[in-house]
Amino acid sequence: MQVGYQSIYAARLLHAFLNLDAWRDAVELAETIIPTIAEIASARTLTLLGLAAQQGEQITSAPSGLRDALHHMCMAISDDPYKL
Repeated sequence: MQVGYQSIYAARLLHAFLNLDAWRDAVELAETIIPTIAEIASARTLTLLGLAAQQGEQITSAPSGLRDALHHMCMAISDDPYKL
């Protein structure tokens, strides 16, 4: 389980990348965040990640690979962490 501020900083950085149209940086960051989502204990961080991912999915000018990664992030956030 991840604790501390690293994940919340990553969520805020993802949001900033999306606002700046920094697509390459956003997809690279998203791809590093996705495998760690099940380990994030902070509801605030998960909420920020979810909001950023949902916002990014709606940006039609974003590359499809980024939108796909953000969709995958939304799905990972909504998964039940206790599911076997």
